[in-house]
Order: sequence, then C-alpha cells, then structure tokens
Amino acid sequence: MKIDQRSYSGPAFRPSPMVLEEKLTETLLIATSWGESNHAQITLDLVKDFLLLSQDPDATTLGMSPEGSDPLLAKIHAGLVRANETLFQRENSQEYLAAVEFAAISVEHGVLSWIQIGAPHLLIINEKGLQPVCYSPDLAAQWGQLSPLLARGLGLERVCPVNSGTYRLKKGDHVVLVSRSDLPANFYQQQAADLSSLSQSLIDDNSEMPFWIAICEF
Repeated sequence: MKIDQRSYSGPAFRPSPMVLEEKLTETLLIATSWGESNHAQITLDLVKDFLLLSQDPDATTLGMSPEGSDPLLAKIHAGLVRANETLFQRENSQEYLAAVEFAAISVEHGVLSWIQIGAPHLLIINEKGLQPVCYSPDLAAQWGQLSPLLARGLGLERVCPVNSGTYRLKKGDHVVLVSRSDLPANFYQQQAADLSSLSQSLIDDNSEMPFWIAICEF
C-alpha cells in the first residue's frame, strides 16, 4: 500500500487526521479529532485492538455490525462501537468535548472494503475520471460558510451510524480520500492520480477553504 497525502489550510481551520497503516491486516485507518488529539489516538488504538483479535467472537458480535459485511469490516465496526461508547461516556457525559471522524479502507483480491463515519469522502480515479463511492458532506455547505462544521462523528450520540460497503477495483484504479466541506465540479474533471493537480483544482475553486487529500495505491 502506498499513500500520498497533503493538508491545505486557508483562513478557516480543519484538523488534520491521524493516519495509520495496520500492516498485519493491510488496513488503512484515518481518524480526525475535533477535540484533543488523543481522542483520535484512542479510536485508532481500539480499532487496531479489534482488528488483531482473530478468534474472539466479541470482535464480530459487539453491537450491530453492518449488514452483509465481511469479517474485517465487522471487527472494525466493533472497535468503532467501543470507541463511540468510550468518547460518549468518558468525554461527553457533561458537555461535548470529543468528536472523531473515522474511515478505514482495505483491499483484498481486488475488492475495496470501507467503513466510515463523517469525513473523508471516498472516490476512485481511473481513465474515466473520478467516481464517487461515498460522499460525506459536513454542515458548512448547507450554511454557506468556509469553516468546516462537523456533521457526524464518534462520541456525539449513544449509537453511531456508520457507512460501509465494497467496491471491485480494476487495474490502475487509485483510491482518493478528501476531507472538504464540498467538492466542486472541476474536481471531478480530473483524470490523473496526481496529488498536485487534484489539490490545485480544489484551491482554484476556493483558496480559502481548507482540506485534506490523499491518494492510495494498492
């Protein structure tokens, strides 16, 4: 797995994610904390612990796992359930102090598996251009503001709804991850898996809107 990433800051602030490649299961974990940075680390540690549990039935039965998910996604979902409970009860019992956006992606036998709550957006880029797989807008676009406004994240509710699914990759496909309040039309016109050109298309659209972007090659 190869990942190239970039954070871009304008006048508004967007937190940069913690990115961890769990090598044993070849899974990429992305956690973005909107509070203290250790909240993202707590989430990564809990998810990683569940990923490394091979035979423990709790790793796949804790909480409601995504319908039809494979064992890997089920283990990640179990870790997210535990992380959500930890942040909700420990950090947000009196007031909202913690919220973590999270995504995990893995490719096995040419099939991309993903699970997330909140940013980033997940897209595939190939000779046909950018194809959206999962779009996760925040509330800033709805309110017409430049500063990102969190919509969904771990720790905000007692139960955390997640998005998950699979996508069969073709030869030459790259995965593109973007944390930005919205994606402009000129971004979808890009056809090269080039971090600089993809980033520049976002800056050309609005140089004051912050973002994080990554390109993953499997």
